[in-house]
Amino acid sequence: MSSRELTRSIANEFAKNLPLQIDYLTQMTSILGLGNSVLTRKQINIKHKNINSFWKTNKNEFIKAMYKIDSQNICYEPIWQYFIIKRNIIAKFNYTDTDNKPLFNYTVEKFDCKKII
Repeated sequence: MSSRELTRSIANEFAKNLPLQIDYLTQMTSILGLGNSVLTRKQINIKHKNINSFWKTNKNEFIKAMYKIDSQNICYEPIWQYFIIKRNIIAKFNYTDTDNKPLFNYTVEKFDCKKII
């Protein structure tokens, strides 16, 4: 199976369960297979009282924390580990607020996983 077919298949399987509430602040809204990448879109309620001031004053720390969570979730999951390390699939994450305003994005690739596993 080609990388393009594989990413489309992965995305189609995950998409069956969307939208998915991850926690009280975050929702996974869509997932797409694009070439050799799987693009996951998530919404964060940055207006929530528990994170609003932190988001405004420590945006970079917040993004680093989200990257750490996503990369560990991806890289320690055996099937994703195979997709990323053996098949060179790239996991892309796009975050928006609840009004769909872009907040930040990043990728998790082979070299990222090799650093943490």
